[in-house]
Amino acid sequence: MNSTYEYQYNPSPKCPHCGADYSPSDPDHGLYQDDEYVDIVCPSCSKEFVCKVHIVFEYSTAVSEEAADDDAWGPRETELEEA
Repeated sequence: MNSTYEYQYNPSPKCPHCGADYSPSDPDHGLYQDDEYVDIVCPSCSKEFVCKVHIVFEYSTAVSEEAADDDAWGPRETELEEA
């Protein structure tokens, strides 16, 4: 497998032959398996290319309501709005 990629870390696959964006929305293509190569036929130029998926996890956190009730965290937003 060639390890040189024409396009890397894009939000959607891009054909290395013609530059067209490829929609990964069809689950039959298997584009949701991390670190797997998937063969794709470009819908624009009909040439084959391979796609490798990179999955990134991101997290968001907030103070729980129980902790927000604690005086150490200060008043909750709803208490501020009522004042």
